[in-house]
Amino acid sequence: MKLKNTLGIVVGAVVAASALPVMAQSAGSVEVEAFADRYFTDSYRDMNDGALVGGGIGYFLTDDVLLNVNLGKYTNLEDDATGEDIDGRLMAVEAVYHFGQSNVRPYISGGFGHQELDQVGTSQRDRTTMAMAGVGIKNYLSDNFFVKAGLDALYGFDHGNTEWQAGVGLGINFGSKKEEPVVAAAPAPMP
Repeated sequence: MKLKNTLGIVVGAVVAASALPVMAQSAGSVEVEAFADRYFTDSYRDMNDGALVGGGIGYFLTDDVLLNVNLGKYTNLEDDATGEDIDGRLMAVEAVYHFGQSNVRPYISGGFGHQELDQVGTSQRDRTTMAMAGVGIKNYLSDNFFVKAGLDALYGFDHGNTEWQAGVGLGINFGSKKEEPVVAAAPAPMP
């Protein structure tokens, strides 16, 4: 049921955004995205790999640099010993640098995140601050819509562990138009 609701929200957002005027990804524009990542846990945790699903919002500081805030929820994580489900969350702030000005834009990203995983059988949480670095590619299907694929490495400062995420996203871009270059008027002919 949750998947149907999430899918309905994403489809509704895409339909609503299609009514926006054509705007390009440039300084001053905003991107909103939904993502799903495969989460590869560190072996010390004794749990299976799961998924991270969530969304993010970002603001283009320049035509190439995006400042992004993401919030995600872990799903399908289980303790290997007991088989119990593990809930968790990840909040991240990252800077994304895009290369080129075409419809297909590779990118690199870096930032910090805070991860919380509920401990199995206790009321405590495993919390850690993480440094994040990633690479990926965005394909702007139009000035407003994009799909992306990426790979992120997460290093946990509190435990000294490295984990990975690989995933896809779907998003919209709105809020700023690229300004047309001003053409100087031709001088008036001399009498």
